[in-house]
Amino acid sequence: MARALYTISVFIHVVAACAWVGSMLFFSVVVVPVLRRSDRAAAPGALVRLLGIRFRTFGWACIGALILTGALNLGLSGVGTDTLASGQFWANGFGRVLAYKLIASLLTVLIAVWLVRGAP
Repeated sequence: MARALYTISVFIHVVAACAWVGSMLFFSVVVVPVLRRSDRAAAPGALVRLLGIRFRTFGWACIGALILTGALNLGLSGVGTDTLASGQFWANGFGRVLAYKLIASLLTVLIAVWLVRGAP
C-alpha cells in the first residue's frame, strides 16, 4: 500500500511541476511576445493582467501540491525531519540535488513574487 501511495504522490508531484513550469514558459515565451506585437496599445496590458490573475491561482495551487507531495515523497522514502537536520544527508548526492532543486524553486517563486509586486 505504501508503494502505491508513493507512486501516486510522485506522479502528482511530476504533473504539478510540469504544469507550473510549462504554464510559466507558455505565458512568458508565447503570450507576452504575441501581445507585444498586437496592434492595439491598451488591450495587451489588460489581457496580460487578467491572464496573470488567472494564472496566479493555478500557479499557487501547483506550488502547494509540490510542497505537499514533496514532503510526502520524502517521508515515504524514509527521510524524516531528523534525517534532514543531519549534515550527512545534505552531503550525499541525493541531498545535494534536493538542496539545489529547493534553492532553484525558491528563487523562482521569489523572483515571480518580486516581479508581480511591481519591481522595475
